[in-house]
Amino acid sequence: MKKIRSLVLGEHAAINSIRTAEVNYHGAVTIMDHNVDFKMWNGAVISDIDGAGIIAFGNAEAAKNDETYRDNFDLSVDGEITNVHGWAAIRLPNSNDLELEIGSNANIHHNTTANGVLYIQGTGIHIDMDGNVHHNTQGIKMYANYGGHSITMHKNAKVEYNLDGGINVARGTLTMEGGSISNNGGSGVSVSTGGIFVMNNGIIENNSTSGIGGGVVFTSTKGWTDAEIPRVELRGGTIQNNYMNATIEIDEDNFTFTAKDGTSNDIAVGTNNETEYNKQSFSHIDRNMSISDSMKIGNPDIYLEKYNVVLKNPADIDVKFGNASSKVIQTLLDASDINGWSSTELASLWCQDASGSVELLMSKPSGIVDSMPVYAAVVATDETGNALTDASVVFYNVTEKANGLNIAFPAPNATGYAVALVQPTKDYGTMNITAPNAVTMEDGAVIDYTVTYEMSENLANRLVAGENLENITMNVRFDKNVNIDPRQITYISDMFDKFNATYTGDTLTVTCSMKENWQSAASKNVTLKFAADASELGENAVVTASGDFNGEFERQDVSPEVVFVPANAVQTQLVAKESCVTVKLADMIVYMGGEQGFDHVVNDENGQVESSSSLPEPGFIFELPDGININEIRFVEETSGKTWQAVPYDGESTRVYKLESGINQEPVRVEFTKDDGTKVVSDEFKVGDALNQKLHMAIYKGAVGTVVAKVGNDKYPIIGQDATLEVRGTTNQVKYADVSANPTLQVGAPALKADSNTTFTINAGDVFASKDGIALLFDNIIENTASENNRTELLKDRAKTELKNSYNECAFDLKYLDLVERHNGNTWVKASKDVTVYWPYPEGTDKTTEFELLHFEDLHRDMSNNEVAGDIASCKVSPVKFTKLDDHIEFKIGSGGFSPFALVWDGKASDGGSSGGSHTSNTYYVRYHNDDDTVKDGKFIPGETVTVKGNVFTAPVGKVLAGWSLDEDGKVDYKVGDTFRMPGSSVDLYAVWKDAETESHSAYISGYPDGTVGPDKTITRAEAATMFYNLLADKNGDAKAFTDVPANQWCAKAVMTLAGKGVISGYPDGTFKPNAPITRAEFVTMAMNFANAGKGTACSFPDVPQNMWYYGAIAGATQNGWISGYPDGTFGPDRYITRAEVTSVINRMENRAADMSFMMEHLKELRTFSDLSFGHWAYGSMMEAANGHDYTRADQNSYESWVDIH
Repeated sequence: MKKIRSLVLGEHAAINSIRTAEVNYHGAVTIMDHNVDFKMWNGAVISDIDGAGIIAFGNAEAAKNDETYRDNFDLSVDGEITNVHGWAAIRLPNSNDLELEIGSNANIHHNTTANGVLYIQGTGIHIDMDGNVHHNTQGIKMYANYGGHSITMHKNAKVEYNLDGGINVARGTLTMEGGSISNNGGSGVSVSTGGIFVMNNGIIENNSTSGIGGGVVFTSTKGWTDAEIPRVELRGGTIQNNYMNATIEIDEDNFTFTAKDGTSNDIAVGTNNETEYNKQSFSHIDRNMSISDSMKIGNPDIYLEKYNVVLKNPADIDVKFGNASSKVIQTLLDASDINGWSSTELASLWCQDASGSVELLMSKPSGIVDSMPVYAAVVATDETGNALTDASVVFYNVTEKANGLNIAFPAPNATGYAVALVQPTKDYGTMNITAPNAVTMEDGAVIDYTVTYEMSENLANRLVAGENLENITMNVRFDKNVNIDPRQITYISDMFDKFNATYTGDTLTVTCSMKENWQSAASKNVTLKFAADASELGENAVVTASGDFNGEFERQDVSPEVVFVPANAVQTQLVAKESCVTVKLADMIVYMGGEQGFDHVVNDENGQVESSSSLPEPGFIFELPDGININEIRFVEETSGKTWQAVPYDGESTRVYKLESGINQEPVRVEFTKDDGTKVVSDEFKVGDALNQKLHMAIYKGAVGTVVAKVGNDKYPIIGQDATLEVRGTTNQVKYADVSANPTLQVGAPALKADSNTTFTINAGDVFASKDGIALLFDNIIENTASENNRTELLKDRAKTELKNSYNECAFDLKYLDLVERHNGNTWVKASKDVTVYWPYPEGTDKTTEFELLHFEDLHRDMSNNEVAGDIASCKVSPVKFTKLDDHIEFKIGSGGFSPFALVWDGKASDGGSSGGSHTSNTYYVRYHNDDDTVKDGKFIPGETVTVKGNVFTAPVGKVLAGWSLDEDGKVDYKVGDTFRMPGSSVDLYAVWKDAETESHSAYISGYPDGTVGPDKTITRAEAATMFYNLLADKNGDAKAFTDVPANQWCAKAVMTLAGKGVISGYPDGTFKPNAPITRAEFVTMAMNFANAGKGTACSFPDVPQNMWYYGAIAGATQNGWISGYPDGTFGPDRYITRAEVTSVINRMENRAADMSFMMEHLKELRTFSDLSFGHWAYGSMMEAANGHDYTRADQNSYESWVDIH
């Protein structure tokens, strides 16, 4: 349309059915002159075109000859372009000045193109996009030969369901201010050849590629000119649920594809070393990828194609990274070769951190030798990514962490560093330095260091064989001038003698020699402990310590063999107390012998954890900067992205908190240590050696990296403080009485009564204990300790003195009483008001006996051994009023009135043993029999009420317990729960079994073709629908179709059948979005519809407003006990739900349960999965869901007993 300056394609205009053989140069609308405006209104249609829908030819030749020439194109597309066959739907070649607006009504779809639905080839092209590009054979191609063009996506823009990917940025700039790139059959965004991608908002999700980089892939090949520098900046928005290495099956006729068996991947760094040009795909200070911590990234593992490893998201816009150049890698390998180490890198990268230090977490690369240490070879780089002139290569020990490698080193160079992972050819051991992440100026800025060299077996064997290790030194280097007194170093070693220690030029050097009797050394380690005074450096200074272990093996006629072992690098920041967060473990007091203790107690140096039955769950106290609320803080480990949140210890406290971990990550681990350094997982100690013991409580740091407190984008360093756990001893005759508002009194047993509104606080503080575990501790007196062996006699003498010898001969029942929370390691608690104690009559006494009850006030078990006699002699002793009942005396104790008591009466002196009940000593048993098995229950005294037990024996296959017979005649004399009075002899009861009705459960999950089941994988809408379809008893009925669920799709029958039954519904546009992840709200609604359950009316979750569509479903599901919220009280309706969580909910809803003992016996017959271990929290639920089975059960409230698998 030469010479036309303005053209409008109105809302009812249509251009269609154009045929041409010259598809590269013809279009429905072709603009071939400058200064042209073109507008395509909403409602206008371009369809069925051979060539292009719209072509705007710029005049590149004119621009070359005249620098002032401008094409001056102004295009606006707000209509529909479809069914174009040719170069592109919109082709913009050779222009140097073009503005294109793709409006919110634009609909570009079902086009078959050779170079992208939108092809850009020019300079000065600027595109604002708000429309929808979908279901095309190709996405958008930014392939400009001249560079200098840009696309900006806004909030309504969509690039989706295109067969070969979303947007390919090769030169030019793509800026994402909003919108979505989703469900494409290739990478969401691919950046290379000088392209730039900046993401400020929007979402990239559900894309699948057969290559790498499902979400965003960055290959840093240079542009056609030196000015074109590729870069990716991910500053905001969401990237999630993308897959790489998938099998893609394309149906071009219908513009659809299916993706199977992919690997989760949201971000990748690509490389291609096959050509000289692509060997230049490396990074430097201007050519790299960076990721803001404001990004939401579903899978934090960044895939590095070059080495087939993943790098945990650094999550900081100031951290830049990418591939290192081949030239600088060779520099690093040459230095490794000089040490006699391997000259092949395991992995490498370039990185730069504006904070002055680098800490990265990488998966283990292939080729690694697990028996050998891994070192990071590091060199500073210039602005081109190559080694700085005269820069030295430095080596650092790399530590293992979370099944990966933790790489940390100081990094003050503004233009970055190259890093290569290498291994020695000989293992000489490891050297590790530990120090706090931060210290305060107010506390003197003193940094405590521990340095440990651990000798390898290889080196030890050579010494045993007779070789001599000489010139042994341990060096610790500091990057700043700190003050260290070498005379104050603590040196610990069975292997080496310390010869000398000096601190010169910011390097601490300790010279050692082999001990004469080193062969008998219990440990082959050397440990240095010392303090560094950094107070002269000033606030916010960061001190870095690194070092190495050195030695030499003398060899005849050749130079010595050098032993060189690099240490890791640690950094400590100097902070003002008011600018940091102090995390202090709370001191606690417990009694020995608790139950249901903390599940994450460290039991060895490698951080292995055990569940402790007796150590309590730790509490944390926080000191915060002014203006900061604990509820605002997330504790973040920056290298891995792991998070922890503080929640009130008791649900209410504003002083003491628990630390709860993020989803699918390990909890906080705590180590309890004796004075000699031994780690313990139990509070037990030898009572008699002491009345109590004190354990050191500390958060186990292990391989955890630097953790900071984050409030929004602000970071605060953390100061950690340890605590003491005091364990008070108990005897092996201790009894417990659970608290009750109306206790049932049993002969010979103590009891405890408290009003229902009585509260209990931990350690007499302000933190509430769980009332379910409150009990009276009713114990004998601890008789002997190392320095005292007459405690009972001392108490008796003091009691006689108080009673002024009012009895001719005194008999005693001495007890130590206190209140504990049994379900939290026997934590000592205090009642808010008086409680009532029921003390059973001692043996040989009854209600006719005359008693005195004395209380030895404040005589707790925390007294020191050598204080016992003096404390007993000086304590206050008070008489206690009591009431006699049939089998107990009853008395009240004030909230702080616990300690030893003495029940005294006139009679023959006893040994102070435990209470025995009434005045008869005869006790008998109830014996339960099943074939040759017998279980004895008792002891019971004559006349005592006995309740008949159930579930004593495992039921035979296909049977349930009918009851118990007094004779072996099969007649049921007692059913479970019946009671009888104990006669004057033991009672034998025999099990009577009856046939159980057999029922059946079908499997409703099957797993994936690769043998996995994906328990922690987010479940899609199609997968959830298929599970419910598999559970349908009646699969007949009307079906409902959706536009994005073709009849031949694997999930079609399930989706359409459930939709026809009203169980599921789609979206207003007629789609179902089968591959989209399902939210908790959507799944609960689906479950309620499937169960045909009535909606609930009451829901307490603050994030489930009553006016939301899912309110009734969530209320009903929680009332039914099918699903619950999160520890912070929220429900998370918009959070995605995993496959494991779904099976757990469905099993509760369908009253299904795994028979674990049956499964263990028939494991070889079951369908199992490679990614579902026995230790997984949902192992039982998922195995139940995946294996059809026949079962019996005694009643609907009983567990299933499986009898067969099908």
